[in-house]
Amino acid sequence: MHALMRARPFATLVSAGTAGLYASHLPTVLKDDGPCGVIECHLARANPHCRDLAEGGEALMIFQGPEGYITPNWYPSKAVHEKVVPTWNYAVVHATGRPEVMTVDRIPAQVLDRMFEPFFSTKEPGRGSGMGLSLAHGIVHEHGGHILVDSMLNERTKFRVLLPVLLSHERGA
Repeated sequence: MHALMRARPFATLVSAGTAGLYASHLPTVLKDDGPCGVIECHLARANPHCRDLAEGGEALMIFQGPEGYITPNWYPSKAVHEKVVPTWNYAVVHATGRPEVMTVDRIPAQVLDRMFEPFFSTKEPGRGSGMGLSLAHGIVHEHGGHILVDSMLNERTKFRVLLPVLLSHERGA
């Protein structure tokens, strides 16, 4: 099961909420924690699915593997009695449980201090280069701009990109 979940990490999360059934399609990461593993994914706080998951209840995460149509012509018995129907071969994992909604109230100070450094990452090794914010920071600064980060307790973290205004006669056109 874990092999399929790692090979096909894009899954469908299904749960019942106050407005009925929810289905969200999400990239996932399978961690080897606990006896069955732990699936991690991200839903925006503003997503009603996320809000309803925070209230508890069961959820189903569906990982779909390879699939394919099987024609009745493949069955030797078809030639004998003509009573064979087509079928579909597929691999799927249904993972069920009670999701735990985790929120990050603010970016930790040790991350804020280093977040624009090349190759700095909070991800596990092999899960990203740590170059995204560094490249963005470099491009913005090359153009005379700044990136400001506002990260406060119980608030969403905000990134503001400030770029200088160039008048048409300053562009050199």
